Amino acid sequence: MKRYISVLLIILNLEAGNKIDLWGIDLDSSQDNNQNIVKEIKDEKPKVIEKVKFEQDYDTAQTKAIDENRYIFLLVTEKSCNWCEKLKSDVLTDQDVAHTLNSNFISIEVDRDTGYYPYNIGIQGTPSIFILNPDDNHSIKSVTGYRDRDRLLEILNSSKR
Repeated sequence: MKRYISVLLIILNLEAGNKIDLWGIDLDSSQDNNQNIVKEIKDEKPKVIEKVKFEQDYDTAQTKAIDENRYIFLLVTEKSCNWCEKLKSDVLTDQDVAHTLNSNFISIEVDRDTGYYPYNIGIQGTPSIFILNPDDNHSIKSVTGYRDRDRLLEILNSSKR
């Protein structure tokens, strides 16, 4: 019962605008303190979120990869593929994955049924990831199926030019 009365007294004092020092914690109901907290939050700079930059078509990706001496990261997906969506939403949105792809590869995502890509690469299922040499479309590395963040980073880091 004593706790309830203590809590009630604290609430009444705060509503009255009184400062209360409770166990060395200054509980201040004044607007000045609240405004300082809000100002600190507003003054923080927003974090820059890096996203994977996908080229619009394979020919553009190939030309850019040749010009920049990078490999192509080709992601082949299908509309009805739940693992493709999971890869895109959970793994490709990771900051380390996005940074590694943007810094070291030219990325492109194509639909297995409607997109243009080198048909000699042999797609077994989706999602499929290919690291391709842009000079001859030769597959440096290929992976079929979902890979988590850590496994995809291993694949990417072992495939840099």
